[in-house]
This record gives sequence, structure tokens and C-alpha cells, in this order.
Amino acid sequence: MYNRTKSFNTTLSPQFHQKRLSRLWFEVNCAWELMIKYWRIRLSYPLTFLYFVSEPLIFLLPVIIYGQALVGGRESEILAKYAGTNDVILFLTFGSASMAILTRIYWMGAMGIRREEWTGTLVSIYMTPTSRFSIILGNTLFGLTMSVIAFILQVGGVFFLYGLQINLLNILPMILILFFATISLLGFSLIISGLVLAMKQAWKFVLFMDGFMNLLAPASFPLAVLPVFLRPLAFISPITWGVEGFREGVLQGFSNYWFEILGYLTILNFIWLCLGILVFNYFEYRTRKKGVLGYY
Repeated sequence: MYNRTKSFNTTLSPQFHQKRLSRLWFEVNCAWELMIKYWRIRLSYPLTFLYFVSEPLIFLLPVIIYGQALVGGRESEILAKYAGTNDVILFLTFGSASMAILTRIYWMGAMGIRREEWTGTLVSIYMTPTSRFSIILGNTLFGLTMSVIAFILQVGGVFFLYGLQINLLNILPMILILFFATISLLGFSLIISGLVLAMKQAWKFVLFMDGFMNLLAPASFPLAVLPVFLRPLAFISPITWGVEGFREGVLQGFSNYWFEILGYLTILNFIWLCLGILVFNYFEYRTRKKGVLGYY
């Protein structure tokens, strides 16, 4: 007869928890090694690496120049009414820089499965004891570290050219928002990765979603001026609140609005991460059942 008490005691035993912790450490280490692998590949092509880290600054400078031309200088009272600062350059710099970080995290995570398909290593990875989520987490970590480097160069370039000034103590709320937004984007990346497995050429859908989420993100405009019919979609996008919280943290620190944004992101973390795991598991099961996992 099955002994329920024995099974319950085994589940609560120190050996059981030790195995769980060992497994968790194994998956974290796998994700870390995948990140190192992608960095080695990226650094093997210096021109590609140079493009990815310099692209945000090249993209940002025309936006700053256009913004100054539009308002007739560096300060705008209308902007202060909506955004809490009248400094156009400060507003655009941290809005665009945060959007570049978040979209790259999402992009790298979502394209993790597709990249393994391109290199022909997806089936080999599936034959290892590594979790599928470690692949996406490794790509997300790679995108995060590359984004931080690009952010430092981007903001450093603008500080050198325009002499911006910020409170260094406000870096902490900026980092916290980045951490919370990354969790939501990891869930969103799982959804796209599942679609990539099932639909194959779904990377075009990734490009579409990248452009659409950038449209909703208030990087170069205050959230209050976003058209009413787009606001419901913007409110459920983690990039929207990531950009808002990132910039609010830099400009105002731990303000009431910053804590409100943190609350939104906490809710979105639970929704997007749970939804991402469910959707990815469904498409992975469907793909393996059809026997088309190795199809390009």
C-alpha cells in the first residue's frame, strides 16, 4: 500500500530541498554560461559589437536636435506641465536610453530560440538536461549586459556634449525599476519564443512587436499625450512602465509616482511571467508532438 506519510516526509526532508537548490543552481549556471558564449561570439565580430553599442547614441542625437528645434531651446514649460521637468535633453536622453535597454532585453530573450535554430544547435540543447527557460534567461542576461554597456556610452556621450546634471542617489530607483521591468519582459519573451518554435519564420512577428511596443513607449513624449485609443495597450506593456519608472527615478527619485509605477510592474510581472510560461510550454509541447522541433 502507498504510504502517504512517508512520501510527505520525503518531500520535506533536507535532502529533497538540497536537490532542489542544486537543480536551481545548475540552471542559473547554465544561463550564465550561455550568456558567456554569446559574448564570445559577439566579441569575435568587433564591427558588429561596435554597431550594437553605438546605435543608441546615433539614434538619440537626431531626436535631441529635433526636440530642441521644435521647442526653440532646451527648456519647455509645456513639457514641465506633463513630465515634471522642463529640460528637453534630460527628458529625451533617459527616455530613449531606457527604451533602448528594455527593447534589447526583450529582443535578445525573444530571439534566443531562433538564434539556436540559425546555428543548428537547438536540437542538441534539447537533448541536454538543461531547462528550456535557461536558454531564454541566458539570452536575456546577454541582452541586459550589452544594454548596460550601450546605456553608459549613450548617456556618457550626451553628458559630455550637453553637460547634463543628475542626482547620483537617484541611480538606485532607476536600477530597481530596471530589475522589475526585466522580469515582465522575460515573460513576454517566453511568449514570443513559443511562437518562434511553432511558426518558424515568426521572427518577423518579433520585428512587428518590437516596433509596436516602441510606439507605445513614452520615450520621446509624455505618457499623458498618448492617443486615448492606444492607452489601454500601453498600460499593459512592461516597456511603458519601465520607461516611465526609469525616467521618474532619475528625475524625482523615490517619488509617489515612482512607487505607483512599481506597483503596476509588480502586477505585470505576475501576469506576464505566468502567461509566458503557459504559452511557451503549450507551443513547445505542440512542436515536439508534431516532430518539427529541428525544422528551420
